[in-house]
Amino acid sequence: AVAEQITSWSIGRGQLIVVPRANVLALEAEQRRTPGKLGDVGDLNRQFPRDGEPSAGIATALWGLLEIHDPDWVIDLHEGFDFHRTNPKSVGSSIIHCADARAEALALKLIAAVDATIEEPGQRFDRLRTPVAGSLARAAWEKEGVRSMIFETTTKSHVLSHRVRQHRLLMHTF
Repeated sequence: AVAEQITSWSIGRGQLIVVPRANVLALEAEQRRTPGKLGDVGDLNRQFPRDGEPSAGIATALWGLLEIHDPDWVIDLHEGFDFHRTNPKSVGSSIIHCADARAEALALKLIAAVDATIEEPGQRFDRLRTPVAGSLARAAWEKEGVRSMIFETTTKSHVLSHRVRQHRLLMHTF
């Protein structure tokens, strides 16, 4: 939802490339994985280069965009199932950044901005290092040297409009 809103934003300099609704089949099914595909095979965020090439399909198309446009940053918007602070099995309400000092410093600023809007300490954002292997963010950094982050909101007890506001605030602050 927020990616579609961002497509109409004016930016001061550079170029903003937005890919809203990358995995349409999973979104329509309201689930993480592509229907009919199990495990990592169905998880778009595990389909990007680890040692070789991205998996065929959507991942190949997205990786091609990265190679063509050679961005300065890759920002991936996601949603976790719970608050990382209270459930370490989820990455919800976190910013996951590549192993880069500039990305780390920026992640701290982004967290300060979003945390200023959150009253409940257990729902505040955490900073996590190193996106998961197979993710677009990790592959962008490790294979192409493109700084990257994943902005994770939380579906637990947060309606869509709340999560959209958080993503929008993070993107605006970025």
